[in-house]
Amino acid sequence: MKPTFSSLLYILAHALIANGQLAIIKDPDGFTNVRAGSSVNTKIIGKFHDGDVFTYGNEQNGWVKVMYYPADSSDRVSFEGYIHKDRLLPIDQLHCIIQNEKTVKNGHLTLHKDSLTVELMTAPFRPAQHVLRKEDNLIQKIDSKRPLGTDGEMPLEKLTRLRMTIGDHAVDIPAAAWDNLYDPTLETCGIFVDTRTGFLYVHLLSNRSAAGGYEMVWVFKNDRYIRRYVDQSNN
Repeated sequence: MKPTFSSLLYILAHALIANGQLAIIKDPDGFTNVRAGSSVNTKIIGKFHDGDVFTYGNEQNGWVKVMYYPADSSDRVSFEGYIHKDRLLPIDQLHCIIQNEKTVKNGHLTLHKDSLTVELMTAPFRPAQHVLRKEDNLIQKIDSKRPLGTDGEMPLEKLTRLRMTIGDHAVDIPAAAWDNLYDPTLETCGIFVDTRTGFLYVHLLSNRSAAGGYEMVWVFKNDRYIRRYVDQSNN
């Protein structure tokens, strides 16, 4: 079977987000200690719990460097440290409920399977409708927020909607969940579930430029929106 355009784009986007990938923990205890070094003898500097999403890097002697940046996910303290590789599960190795296989038209993508429907929309970015703050001719903030996906350039599109319905129930998702996300690549959207914990993850990439790209995950459980996590390690 030949790979589809969307699957090829998904692979390419992952290649462009080269500094790290996103993962969750796989630990029957429901949490994993994050240590200052690649050894059980080093100091515990934090914990990951079921449902947390984090960025990880290369393996060293069975340990993996992890990065947690809460500015776009929660109010907990950020840290960088190490966890054992056996406690790490990449997002894209979870059970995939839906992987988009169609070309997005008019900035509108709807993914549907069984009782689950996820809808994403973008709109052209119109600078006159926003307040831009620039330094050295590079955009630093849009409407007082740091834009993701632009690398200082003028964005072409803005993400304007994330909607999820489960049966007849519309999940309450605040606008802050998609605010300040620009030039997303909707074709890369995939929906994954952790069958052990029941957490649902909506995964999306932006790859307009390698420096300005980001990797995005929205976290849900029990028909509720929990948080978002953005890996912006190239920014």
